[in-house]
Amino acid sequence: MNAKIRKLFGTKPIVWVPMWGISKLRKRGGRFAGEIPGEALWFDRWYDHAMSRENAAKLAEMGVNLVILPFSLGASAEAEKQERDDYEKMTGILHEFGIVSLPYLQYQNMLQEENVPEGSIWAETLEGKAQQYCYWRRTVCQSSAGFINYFKEAISDAVKRGSDGIWIDNNYLKPCRCELCQEKFKSYLEKNYSHLLDELYLRDFNNIELPQSLAFYVDDPIAQAFQNFNCDRNMEIHHELKDHLESIKPDALFASNPALYRGNSYIERGIDFYNMFKVNDLIYLENKFFPEEKNGQTSGNYHGFVTGDNLGTPAIPGAWKKADFDATSGKFISGLPKTRSEVERVLLEAPVFGGISGAFWAIRNIPKQQCQSSADQLKMYYEQPVIHQAMRDTLSYVKSLPVFGERFNLAEIAVLYHQDCLSFDFDNHHAALHGTEELLMTSGIPYNILHSFDLEEQIDHFRLVILPETRLMRDSEAAILKKYVNGGGKVLILGADSGYYDEIRRPRFDSVIMGIIGASSFEQKESPFYNTCGQGKSALITGSGCRDKEYINLMSATEGSKIAPNWLNAPEKIVEAIDTLLDGKRQIKRLSCSQVAVSIAEIEQQKVAIQLFSYADDALPETIELEVSLTGVSEMAELYRFGHEKQQISSQNKVFTIPAFKRHAAIIFEKNK
Repeated sequence: MNAKIRKLFGTKPIVWVPMWGISKLRKRGGRFAGEIPGEALWFDRWYDHAMSRENAAKLAEMGVNLVILPFSLGASAEAEKQERDDYEKMTGILHEFGIVSLPYLQYQNMLQEENVPEGSIWAETLEGKAQQYCYWRRTVCQSSAGFINYFKEAISDAVKRGSDGIWIDNNYLKPCRCELCQEKFKSYLEKNYSHLLDELYLRDFNNIELPQSLAFYVDDPIAQAFQNFNCDRNMEIHHELKDHLESIKPDALFASNPALYRGNSYIERGIDFYNMFKVNDLIYLENKFFPEEKNGQTSGNYHGFVTGDNLGTPAIPGAWKKADFDATSGKFISGLPKTRSEVERVLLEAPVFGGISGAFWAIRNIPKQQCQSSADQLKMYYEQPVIHQAMRDTLSYVKSLPVFGERFNLAEIAVLYHQDCLSFDFDNHHAALHGTEELLMTSGIPYNILHSFDLEEQIDHFRLVILPETRLMRDSEAAILKKYVNGGGKVLILGADSGYYDEIRRPRFDSVIMGIIGASSFEQKESPFYNTCGQGKSALITGSGCRDKEYINLMSATEGSKIAPNWLNAPEKIVEAIDTLLDGKRQIKRLSCSQVAVSIAEIEQQKVAIQLFSYADDALPETIELEVSLTGVSEMAELYRFGHEKQQISSQNKVFTIPAFKRHAAIIFEKNK
């Protein structure tokens, strides 16, 4: 467990509420983001209530212990003085109630009408136009001295005013062709890509041209190098800012919102997926994966929760309800939860997969059509009776669960997140990852992720590794997989052409894992096609039919990344292949028909937790049966159920029966000593 998180929160559940959207600096644009009515004549009164001791006390009473406050939006320290003074005052109040306070810092813009820091260079798009967040919020090149110095000064001021760390918003890095970035890129090529001079018949890199678009030049070696440069540039900035923060406050939290799990390419926005998780202490998942079942699919932030848990950075959900967020039919449609069920789902999904419960709706205003009187307009969204009661009840239950603190995912099945595929074959790999994880989750099969950077170190932790559309693969990775399978490991390959391309998308003569598959990538095999390799096994499943199933609730997906692979047209084949590869012996089998999600983890005090969660809107009480095959744990277990008292249970022939399950349950085992 992260030592900073341990120091600040111990083994308590982290419950997060954002307040950055109430910044008065946003009045320049009229209505604020998230439908906060900054233009309202009564806004200042509402703001005073939000930043009050009364509000802090109510949040603490519900169990909230992490709040993000307005601090800086890109104006000068003089223009932001009142906002920063308010931050200091409210942080002092929050600390009295044991609530951690982080300041909001905006990565994407300066308020250029008021503030142009000395040494700033304006960022440019690849087309040579001004880069901007909106017309009155322009982007300074984040590599320029003006930006770096401004940001460091803001960090120093926040720490001086009592901050427990920093929260950076929108810390992706759009490609920039300003003169500074062009010169930095040439140096980057000289240092890291000198081999391209001969390969591309170049004398030097002095006159190198940048493409005007990255999406259409995925095979272009200069475009690939530029995307890697942009990611490395972003990580260099992050490490410089984090080093500065820790130099003045070593235990300060470094947290951010790099806009993950939205369905658009990470590398094209300067995000090194793996290292972005690693540099952060907490990471925000701002997307539209509201936890729900809809159109025969299940939406949720379990993807990011499982990844954050594996990479050591707990993730926080900020999912808006897609239909409401996109609606233009009414001025006061907010995309916020309105029912008890919706509140329960958002707050209870996170603990199941090692995430952080987040109430992103708490400090918003109540939309006019939900107000009973004009006085309701001055209340916080969470102060509506239905929302307040749902939060109190749900968080009271969350606090009772012994699943927080140290946590290690014990799932025996891993889904391979491949860095090169995410970089240069994003649409195929992302769509495959999304569908594979959803299939496992709805089938009640606990899973973990395995990142390609950790392949050699972690692969032996798993009985089965799933490769979803891993068309790009390095020779060294193929060798690791071969050693794993020869030693008894199992591999499930989903999609044709796995390993046919190298790490920069150059086609090979045949797949580099042909020996594991047991067939050439040019052979047509009936799915599943099984092969024995050494002491292990593999299965290959390729698709048939059209790719026409579109994933729900993806926020800004590209056309290819939001369409499910056609091998998901027959999900039963995939589950059958998993059982065949594991000889019919899974850790946990959900014997009930409902689509209840299941996770398994080792937790504090030498215990093991199996958690269950329902994404259904109107979840009705039902009996759940789980066949559990675990060694080294007690025969008796404690059962926690939402809405019920804790009780002792035991299995009958390895089957645990959970009566009256509705939304969440946890079975806690003692490990044998």
